[in-house]
Amino acid sequence: MTTLSIRVDGKPIAQPRPRARNAGKHARVYSPKKVKRKGVYVDNPIYIWRDLITKAARMNRPSKPMDCPVRVDLVFLFERPQRLMRRKDPEGRMWHTAKPDRDNIDKPVIDCLKNDGWFVDDSHVCAGEILKLYCAKGEEPGLLICIAPILTEPGSRRLLRPPEPAER
Repeated sequence: MTTLSIRVDGKPIAQPRPRARNAGKHARVYSPKKVKRKGVYVDNPIYIWRDLITKAARMNRPSKPMDCPVRVDLVFLFERPQRLMRRKDPEGRMWHTAKPDRDNIDKPVIDCLKNDGWFVDDSHVCAGEILKLYCAKGEEPGLLICIAPILTEPGSRRLLRPPEPAER
């Protein structure tokens, strides 16, 4: 299998902290489906973002989940704020150093790929780079995903041998 690239159009959203409530003697943890914005309940934007990721990834999904070490590189393209749209500001992409944190924007992507059948478990993702950038002027916000199986041993260029099939 070679490297697969996916483009997701939309504004990247971080995974919010889970909420908890009492359920008898136990606490129940959940993510609300609706959130209150300006006094009105609206759909939680994280679910909309997750749907966009799943729909974009589904078109290129492998026939069976990867059961090997996987590298997932993510490039998040955030909408450029008005303060960076002046003539003297660079035309190209710029580093995004504000919130959300990179670990919180990584979570929904890996979860969506796992739930959609890209890999057996998200613990198989053991390498990858996460970049947060502002879009270039005129570019739309979104996400670029590159997924590839890792075929070398750590720290070397030797290819890993696939495991021998188990005798039954």
